[in-house]
Amino acid sequence: MGLSELAEHAGFDKATSHRLARILVRHGWLVQDEETRRYRLGVRVLDLGFAYLAGLDLRERALPHMERLGRDFGGSVSLAQLDGADIVYLERILASLPDAQVRSLLRGKKLQAQTPNTVTSIKQLLEQLGAIRARGFAINDEETVIGLRSVAATIRDHQGSPIAALNVAVPTARCTLERLASVVGPRVVQAAEAITAELGYRPPA
Repeated sequence: MGLSELAEHAGFDKATSHRLARILVRHGWLVQDEETRRYRLGVRVLDLGFAYLAGLDLRERALPHMERLGRDFGGSVSLAQLDGADIVYLERILASLPDAQVRSLLRGKKLQAQTPNTVTSIKQLLEQLGAIRARGFAINDEETVIGLRSVAATIRDHQGSPIAALNVAVPTARCTLERLASVVGPRVVQAAEAITAELGYRPPA
């Protein structure tokens, strides 16, 4: 915008607006076109956006969505983050990582069977991760605890990198595998995507 428009929006007279604009140009917050003399935002404005994104609290953003999922499905809802290869439910966060990174994280580690349904083979795990990526969420069918099924989806940071997983666990007696996949799973994905959006990520068109 030109100086007159800038002054009008800022609520200052032209002289004051011109002085402030020159300061902002000098520090990179504004850029002035040499030919038209009009102003536009400078690259330093990105600092404000990055500062905002850095200050977002994942737990604070996730909590309302977790509470709604808990009320709707009556199961336990958790938020998990990856720490190296250690996490409460490994497959729930690794589903969005490349196979090479999964292999690197698990190199030298043995997948311990917690129930007869637990995946203990790296090959089988990678096959499941491929299906998880295509489906958009992970299903745990009594792999950790007999009598408990759960579903989880990835939460991403503002750059699109996976940083956490949102998980809903329900008793097997109250939720069939079909309902878990057709009803609970999509709702968990919806909540994870909403949290991701609040963290500043916008997927490419």
